[in-house]
Amino acid sequence: SKIAVTGVFPGGLPIIGVTPLAWKKAAGLSSDKSASIDAAKVRFGESAARHLLLKKHEGLAEAMLIGAYCLDRR
Repeated sequence: SKIAVTGVFPGGLPIIGVTPLAWKKAAGLSSDKSASIDAAKVRFGESAARHLLLKKHEGLAEAMLIGAYCLDRR
């Protein structure tokens, strides 16, 4: 299974590895890609919604949700 790595910043922040199963479960998502867009719109509101207009933006939505998952666990 692939692992997304986040938190690679100078200044000593830890690197956090997360599997798709873990963050999707925490976000209440299945493998449905369009659900990620809807979840990101709910989580981040109108400021995010204007960047998530097309189905092809599901990768951006998933990146936003992975970041939120990692921040929630700090």
